[in-house]
Amino acid sequence: MLERYIRYSLQLLLLVSIFLIGESRKKYFLVRLISSLAVYFGVVAVLSYVWTWIGDAAGAPVPFVFSSIVNFTVMFGMMLGGIYVCFDIKLIDVIFDGTGGYALQHAIFCFITIITYFTGTFDTDTFGGLVLDYALLRIIPYVAVALFFYFYVIKPKRRSGELEYKNGRMIFFSAVIFLGAVILNEFAFFIPGSGNQLSNTFTSAVVCKGYSILCCVVSLAMQFSISKNEKTEHDKYLQERIFEIQRSQYSISKETVELFNIKFHDMKHMIDVLGSGDANGKEEVIKSLKEEISGAGMIFDTGNKALDTVLMQKSLVCQSNGIHFTCLADGQLTKIIDDMDLYVLVANILDNAINAVKPLEESKRGIELTIGESGGALLVRCENYCGKNTNFVNGLPVTDGDKRYHGFGTRSILHTAEKYKGAARMYQDGDVFHTDIVFPLG
Repeated sequence: MLERYIRYSLQLLLLVSIFLIGESRKKYFLVRLISSLAVYFGVVAVLSYVWTWIGDAAGAPVPFVFSSIVNFTVMFGMMLGGIYVCFDIKLIDVIFDGTGGYALQHAIFCFITIITYFTGTFDTDTFGGLVLDYALLRIIPYVAVALFFYFYVIKPKRRSGELEYKNGRMIFFSAVIFLGAVILNEFAFFIPGSGNQLSNTFTSAVVCKGYSILCCVVSLAMQFSISKNEKTEHDKYLQERIFEIQRSQYSISKETVELFNIKFHDMKHMIDVLGSGDANGKEEVIKSLKEEISGAGMIFDTGNKALDTVLMQKSLVCQSNGIHFTCLADGQLTKIIDDMDLYVLVANILDNAINAVKPLEESKRGIELTIGESGGALLVRCENYCGKNTNFVNGLPVTDGDKRYHGFGTRSILHTAEKYKGAARMYQDGDVFHTDIVFPLG
């Protein structure tokens, strides 16, 4: 059986590898890869002899269906572990890539089993038959499907960005469907009580294998369609956000003109008072004039124009709503992020904070934004008061302010963090809500 497990392992490695092309690799990747493969095939070799040793000790062979399920489970688990060791990706991506490759491998195996049931196999007792058996049944189909699936499915989807969006629960559910079919297939593969004799009936070789192929196709379709739907939803949200930003820019510009007109009108009267020669109250007028000038609008010069723009716009929104907004930002550090991504990220953070403090009493209408370096990483931190305890679902704060895209502004923040290999955390401490986002600078 060692030959069967090695053949399965090589086929699985081939199909899983097409999912891993383009994934971020960890440092010392080659060393990690060689070490993982050495451990994997070492365990495979040991497993192939363990059951023989147990059977000899017990005086009866171990049921092959049991040993196969255990062996394939262990090998698949080690495959997932190897992916995690070698690639700098999240656990959900490890499961997606591993189960996707396994589903392809198993579907091809079942398809070949159905074909050989009707056509028969090659005579492996001869050299020519052995070569044909390996070439036409065990190598060429897997290589052909791997090439087709990569160039026509995985590569286009990765290029379009679809594979960046994954739903953990649905991927887990699709994996359960597929793995359940694999286990049932093993039970149908052997005749119960026959001393590990293979079953080659129409039911086991065609019906059960056909069902397994269907489960594999459904599993793959679920994974890829979910990714596409997630991306479509995110793109729709971004389009809505861009439209809202464009619309708000006009509104903000109009409000800004009105605000400046009012302030300049007030300052004109103050200047008239100063020019009147009346010394009474001059100090008070000068103080008021300084306050008006300083409050006429916050001018930001962080070193990043996109950041300056969004901070200026949101500061005016804060000012018109009586919100005290303080910001300390080093825009030079934010140049690792695309301008549009940075604009939407900061806009979402501040919009969430503004919506949270608007209903509060004046003394608690405050927002603090800090963008700078911390521990060799870019830290974006926002703190604001919140009027009530925030409910969290799947790590996302739930509010009533976003009915159409429930929590999607926050999910966009998380996506941007993940896109640049960072991490985001949102939590409430007392009556203060915190948003912390970290991006690696190296």
